[in-house]
Amino acid sequence: MKVTGTVKWFNPEKGYGFVKQENGNKENKNKDMGSLTVKNLTNHYYDVKAGMINNIYPKAEAEKLIHNLNKKEENKSSKTYLLKFNGDIQAKEVDSLKKEITAILSVANNGDNVVLMLESPGGTVNGYGLATSELERLTARGLHLTVLVDRVAASGGYMMAVVADRIIAAPFAIVGSIGVLTEIPNFNELMEKNGIKYEQITS
Repeated sequence: MKVTGTVKWFNPEKGYGFVKQENGNKENKNKDMGSLTVKNLTNHYYDVKAGMINNIYPKAEAEKLIHNLNKKEENKSSKTYLLKFNGDIQAKEVDSLKKEITAILSVANNGDNVVLMLESPGGTVNGYGLATSELERLTARGLHLTVLVDRVAASGGYMMAVVADRIIAAPFAIVGSIGVLTEIPNFNELMEKNGIKYEQITS
């Protein structure tokens, strides 16, 4: 089965893009689901930036700024890849994340940047543990990882975030609280009262 989706990259001075896997049709679940395609979103956001310069500054100054912008971009060698992870209790997006990271690692160079837009209240230990280890593949390859949190990255979500080189959070975002909660009833007094004992057998 092939991955259906898009991989999009950008130069940080020009704009941004994203890497996102798309779901295939239900009828084609057991068939070839397409291929992984690469698109560059840089030009669109560069045009937006140039358009703003042309509308804000006088013509002569705008031409100078755009010329300097082009010259600056010619000297840029690193790329930045943007990922999105909206986590639920089961961390269902971890499979998509794994494929997206594999796609990035197949083309990225040492020193490139990865930005992860993360939103998750946490969930299963094994699911978020796997997601965290996938992010560590990026840093192990020498890529710079930044995590952006708009609203919440708690518990397992925060576990993913802490492997990054830096975390950037909105002023009122909920960030933190790695931990596990469990409740176990204690029947010890009830068992003693009714003369119930137990034996432990190991092998």
